[in-house]
Amino acid sequence: MKKTFLIIIIFSCLYSKAQDTRMGLYIAPCINWVSTNDDTESGSNIGFNYGYGIEFALSENHFIESGFELSHRGGDINNINYNLQYLNLPIHIKMKSRSIGYWKYFAKTGPSLGFRLKERVRPNNLQENEKNAKSAILIINISIGAEYSLGNNTAVHSELFFQNNITDGLNYTNTENSLLNQIGIKLGFFF
Repeated sequence: MKKTFLIIIIFSCLYSKAQDTRMGLYIAPCINWVSTNDDTESGSNIGFNYGYGIEFALSENHFIESGFELSHRGGDINNINYNLQYLNLPIHIKMKSRSIGYWKYFAKTGPSLGFRLKERVRPNNLQENEKNAKSAILIINISIGAEYSLGNNTAVHSELFFQNNITDGLNYTNTENSLLNQIGIKLGFFF
């Protein structure tokens, strides 16, 4: 897994020399919950995401944003608490406004593919080594935000995001569909 991250970062650096691109790091505190299609009792928990982003310019105001994100997801369902960690690989379309002073505003949307890295379930009534969460999920992302220019391509940005997986997230529930939702604020630095 570490080799994959290293290859992505090296490719991004090489590609950025030839194209109008920016790279950056971000952190994102968030609230997680599980939603179902029935009256199952559910609750929320606090999560934390962090990652690396790269932005490829398509035009002056349209970009493709990718990278990787370590995402802590989960929630309570049927008095069972799920704490899950996923590696998300996003591909987003980002639309930016023209500069208004030092500010630009943006909206972005697109899918992410999430791969389960870790999981912790409390209380664990299941057999040892039995996995409760799906090993891969498909997530839809919607974000709005703003960035403040520090000069050249360097900027700090913040965004409000909502993530909702569109594939079933949990194996062990009495429901047909259990979706892992997330809402939070992302704070980042691009250069």
